[in-house]
This record gives sequence, C-alpha cells and structure tokens, in this order.
Amino acid sequence: MTASSMMRGRGLWALGLTSGLLAAGCDKTPEEPAFDYGVKAPMVRRLREELAQAPCDKAKALAYAQLIFTLKNLAQTSRVSDAFIAQCGEHVALRQLSYTAHSQLEEHELALRDATALVNAQPKNANYRVWRGMSHSARGENGPAAEDFQEAFLLQPAAAQVRKQLVMAYLKLEKPCVTLSAFRRAVAARPEAAQSAEVQDGIKGLGDELSCPPEAVAAPAKP
Repeated sequence: MTASSMMRGRGLWALGLTSGLLAAGCDKTPEEPAFDYGVKAPMVRRLREELAQAPCDKAKALAYAQLIFTLKNLAQTSRVSDAFIAQCGEHVALRQLSYTAHSQLEEHELALRDATALVNAQPKNANYRVWRGMSHSARGENGPAAEDFQEAFLLQPAAAQVRKQLVMAYLKLEKPCVTLSAFRRAVAARPEAAQSAEVQDGIKGLGDELSCPPEAVAAPAKP
C-alpha cells in the first residue's frame, strides 16, 4: 500500500468516525453517506454539526437542507427533511425541498406525499395543487391529476401554465369533453367562481383548445 493510499484510508476512517459521533449525539439526524461536496465540505460539516446540537432548530435545518440541495445531494435533502418533520413537526420550506428532490429523483410516490402535505397546509395555494397534479400524472393517475389542475385553475384562472397542465390532463382522459362538461357544471354551482368573467373566459378557452362543443350552463341565481 502506498503512503498516499494510507493517508486516504485514514481520512475516510476519520470521516466515518465523525459521522458516527454525530449520529450518536442525535439519533434523529440521519448519518450522511459519503458525498463529494468539494470546497463546500467544511460548510456542510459545520451546518450538520450545528443541527445535531439543535435538531429542531428550523433555521439550521433549512440552511443545511438548502445547501446540500444546491450541491445536488438530493437523497440526503429528503432524508434530512423527513427526519426533521418526523421529530419536530411540519416545516413548509423543508416540504418544498423534499418534494423537489423526490420529483427530480423520480420518486413519485414520495413526491405525492409531500405535495399532499403542502396542499393540506395551504389548500388555496395553486402551485401546490399543480405539484400534486404533476405527481398524480407521473403515476398515471390522470383523473386525480385533472381534479388538482381544475382546482389550481379556479385559484389562478389567468395562469397560462395552469391551463396548459389542465388541457394536458384532459387529453390523457378517455373522454376529455365529458370531463370538461362536468367541470363546467361544477363551476356553475359555485357562484364565487361562476360570476368571474376570468374563469368563464378560461373555461371557454379550454373548450376551444380541446375542440369541445360549447355548452349552455345556467348562471347562478342572484339573491
């Protein structure tokens, strides 16, 4: 064995010992598998050590997770987020990072879990509805995907990207115009939505893009 090989071996042994000590100090902070952080390694190590000392510190957890996420350690990003939420409770920013990491790793079931948690926390956030719709779509669940995109559309009818996602979801369904017709009726039953010209124009645009025939929907009675 060469001298350089011995030095590398000792360095790896020391790194493993440090990780083990950190894990022993906080069993909820997941031990980090080997990952090449390059020049950022000292900063990562410092943040990991700080989090081990204060495992429910939201700011420290987010700083650590954001750094390793930007350095492309997606698997560890999700592990850190899961460990924090399991021990300390919900953390929206960590859920966002976890969702993005799982999506990029094509772990769609876990991405769906994260998106659902975000929707439950903020049901009026159209972006979270879109995220969950995309997770459903990636799993081949086109009906639930369309439902989420419909809700996102009602929340942000002027967002072109939302309508694009909704059209794509409808096209994957066996009878898109039947689904659109049901959506039109559902909107008509919601006065706060049906009375919005923006929503009505958007629904007409959906029909045009899908080549669906127009449908007369009775306007809700005014009090």
